[in-house]
Amino acid sequence: NIITSSRYPCVWLDEICLADPAVNLYLGQGWTSSLWSAQNHGEFFTGNVPLYPGLLYLWLKIFGFSITSVRSLNYILIAATCLLLWKWSLLFKKSSINYLHILCLLAILGGYSIIFSYRSGRNDCLLTLLGAGILYSGTLKESKINSILLFILGALSAWAGPQLLPVLLFSGCLVIIYLKKPFFKKVIITWVGVMSGLILLIAFYSFYGVLDKFILSFKAHTELTFIHALLSGQFIHHNRIPKDFSFWPPFISLCIIVIYRIKKKTLQWKSAISYGLISSFIIPSASIVILGKFPTYYGWAIYIPVVL
Repeated sequence: NIITSSRYPCVWLDEICLADPAVNLYLGQGWTSSLWSAQNHGEFFTGNVPLYPGLLYLWLKIFGFSITSVRSLNYILIAATCLLLWKWSLLFKKSSINYLHILCLLAILGGYSIIFSYRSGRNDCLLTLLGAGILYSGTLKESKINSILLFILGALSAWAGPQLLPVLLFSGCLVIIYLKKPFFKKVIITWVGVMSGLILLIAFYSFYGVLDKFILSFKAHTELTFIHALLSGQFIHHNRIPKDFSFWPPFISLCIIVIYRIKKKTLQWKSAISYGLISSFIIPSASIVILGKFPTYYGWAIYIPVVL
């Protein structure tokens, strides 16, 4: 990836928008962007994803500015995601054979939406890392330190990108329904962290006097939603619904397993299998309703649960 990162894919709009404030700050031009919606050149950056450009700025301080250095941050983030998912899978290890865990990671790294994310300079790999961190921490034995970690991860999620919030909301609801009391407190702590993060984000932009620009920029990204377009007689699918062809093989396999277990009367509805199946419907539907879209680069939110 490092060898070929500057050659493919071509640099595209979202990469520039997300890297712009980090690069400007690195070049001594302040926390500004000339590309983000609802703001002009030289104005304080008011994007809804400030955590990623902030991390990218620190990364550029170490490795300098180039296409490779910008994109290479995501290689570290996706590697850290895989490490957490590996450690999470070992919590349920029932034998000394680890080839299924390795195949799981290969399947995740080989998913089209995942490749699209870590091969370009968007913030999606940061979202997968936070999601994996919450999954791993939520599975560990309850403790004060673990509760603090879940709260912090929830708060950081609010600064990392709005597309993670529907995932945490509805995944948390499913966890409460499936696992009930043992995990109820952990879900609530994560949600409280998210709300606290949102409040801090609003306070942050209010302090710098750009809250109105933040609201306008958020609206600009959710103006023409997939549902609104349909209601007006337009089928606008570009950047509105996912086109991840790699999602279908694991999804169809999951459906076959469910049908087989139903016939054998061995299916447990409150299981990881049904969770993956249900989340693949609920999460994109919720994203389309709340954010107005579920493009291909959001596909990790359903691809990873189905593979796991």
